[in-house]
Amino acid sequence: MARVTRSLVNAALARAGFVGVEIVHGRDYWYFTGDVGRWPRTAVYVAQLGAFTVEQWVEEARQASGTPAGVGAIGSGAIER
Repeated sequence: MARVTRSLVNAALARAGFVGVEIVHGRDYWYFTGDVGRWPRTAVYVAQLGAFTVEQWVEEARQASGTPAGVGAIGSGAIER
């Protein structure tokens, strides 16, 4: 499995339509920051970024933002697809 980095995840988030959203490390968790004001949740409770693949992080962003599966990012600051 390829090494997962913040820059890879953030680039994938942008490609998926999550413009202005980044993943940031907290204490024993990760969270989405930036244009996430209307998201139901922003935290993902895993200690290591590599706990998920890049694709799984994008799916976590979809779930955290309330965007249905199979739909591009919608809502505050995102590009509707």
